[in-house]
Formats: sequence, structure tokens, C-alpha cells
Amino acid sequence: MSENPLSEYFKKPGIYVKLPSEGNYYDDDINLTSTGEIEILPMSAKDEMQFKSPDALLNGESLVKVITSCIPGIKNPKEIPLPDLSVILVGLRIATYGSEMAVFATCMKCENKDELTYDISRMLDNINLITTENTISIKDAIIYAKPYTLNLHTRASISAFEQSVLMTKIDSTNQSEEESIKQLAEGYAKITSLNFELLADSIIKVVLPNDITVTDREHIRDWIVNTDKATYDVIQHFVVNTLNEEKVNNNFQHTCSKCNAEFSSDIDFDPTSFFG
Repeated sequence: MSENPLSEYFKKPGIYVKLPSEGNYYDDDINLTSTGEIEILPMSAKDEMQFKSPDALLNGESLVKVITSCIPGIKNPKEIPLPDLSVILVGLRIATYGSEMAVFATCMKCENKDELTYDISRMLDNINLITTENTISIKDAIIYAKPYTLNLHTRASISAFEQSVLMTKIDSTNQSEEESIKQLAEGYAKITSLNFELLADSIIKVVLPNDITVTDREHIRDWIVNTDKATYDVIQHFVVNTLNEEKVNNNFQHTCSKCNAEFSSDIDFDPTSFFG
């Protein structure tokens, strides 16, 4: 096949960003530069269309396809640590549309809604890194954990969406109280089971005081399900609140154009609005 004369008009080089994980927690190696950065290419028209499909966005397929297309250095997008995702989304938008973004800020005092232009490249100036070795000690056992992956986060989002749909369905039907309670109990049990699974899958290994290291996934899941509530709460807080903590500052200050009140607002990284 002859060379396409339009090839020079294909994707242009993008930008390089530093990931909070520094490339750790990926099962497959990722291609970082000598300075520890990864290249993000601008989205094509086809890539942008991925964010127009609500179903594909909900199940995570849109993000996976766009990241596969625009960040070839990441072999398996589903295993991206959650703190890396925000940096990747900001990088995708900058590479595709530039650093300026129209944002809205609603005043909490007078409810006036201002539209302003914000330089989102500022978010990448002070990225907090994830500590390489994330451990917590409980009852003489050392637990090595990692942040949620994109795949785990997607599963949690789907579960929350299904529960929301279930609540709406129960409220809008004339079914008996007994049937409603049964459906709520089933939905709660499903979410509880998923929470156990998410937490267990975030544990890399458990080192016991007798030099035994547990890495078997089923053994770890069985332990998480059957451990006491105090232990479960400590591990969950460590994983959810510490390891999954947002590493990009998406907050900005604004003065209301109507009442001059000063307040802070956040930029939402939801792809449907962030790339809308």
C-alpha cells in the first residue's frame, strides 16, 4: 500500500505529564521518558465521539478506547491507578483543545452563575505523588495496598448507578412494602459484596509476623469478608481516603460579578462535562 499523502495531517505530538504513581502499580510496564513523564497525544475526531455515548462512558469502554488511542505508553488502561486518571484527563484536554477552559462558578450567597476562562495547565504544576510503598500495620501484620484502578472504579460507579435506578424504580411503582424491602435488601447486599471485593483487590500482599507472605487473591478476599469491623474500617479508610486521594488541585477561587462575594469552586473531571 502506498503512503497516505494525508499522513502528515494525522495526530500531532502532544504533551508530557508526570503521573502521581510515577509508573508504579501497573502490572504491565508503561513507557515513561527519562524524566518520568508520559506522552499524551491529542484526541482525534473519532476519539472525541467516544465521549458522546452514555452507555460506553458508564461501563468505562469510552475511556479505555480513548486512552489506548492517545496514550500508547499505557498498555492496559484498565489498570490505571485512580490518582493518575485525573492527570491523564487534564493532559488529554490540554493536548486536544489547549490549556484554556470555560468553567462556571455559582455564588453560594446570591446564586449568580458566572462563566470564566481558567488555565487548567495550572493543575499540573503541583501534582502530589503517591508514596511508592503504601503499608499499614494491623495486629502485627503489614498490609501492602494500592489505589483503586480504573477498572475497579468503573465497577463501583456501575453499582452505584444500578442502586440509584433501583431506588427510582421502587419510588415510582405501586409494589408492596414487603417487595420494596426485599429489593432494597438485595441491592444493599450486592453493593456490600462489591465493596469487600474492591478493598480486597486493592491489597497487594499481607506479611505476617512469622515471615509468611500472603498474596493469594482468594485468601485475601476471605480475610476481608470475615475480619472484624474495626479492622475493615481501618483498611478501607487507608485505601479509599489516603491512597485514592485526589492528587490534582481542581479548586479555584472566584469573586462573584454580582455581589462581589469571594468563594471557591471545583472543576468536575466527569468526561461528559470536562470534554463537553
